[in-house]
Amino acid sequence: MTSSTLLACSIGRSDGLAPLRMRQALAAPELRDQLEPGLAAWFLEPNDTAVSKYARMEPRDREWIRAGLQAGILSLPILEARFARTAFRDPAESARARTALDEDRAWLARRAARRCTAKPRRFTL
Repeated sequence: MTSSTLLACSIGRSDGLAPLRMRQALAAPELRDQLEPGLAAWFLEPNDTAVSKYARMEPRDREWIRAGLQAGILSLPILEARFARTAFRDPAESARARTALDEDRAWLARRAARRCTAKPRRFTL
């Protein structure tokens, strides 16, 4: 068995979105050969996790989402599609999540623009 690091986010009954789509959203990683016999690993697909985090919108959720966007783990088009089929708890939660998604889209665009206009750095070895 190879050594690896696994990041897991817990899902509880109190998470508003988790019970609604839990079975459809769970994914099985391609780790079966690396796991101990009888051990199964299931997790939420990162974009589904992000939708739940947008709904909750605590400061640490926003940090997690932006790190995922910056690293290319999360996809804005996939998030848009998931938002379209998500039943948020109420219109206020939906509006708050949608506003945060729009803000993060603009944040990501600003970061990309700065990267494109930055002066090339000279490195010496």
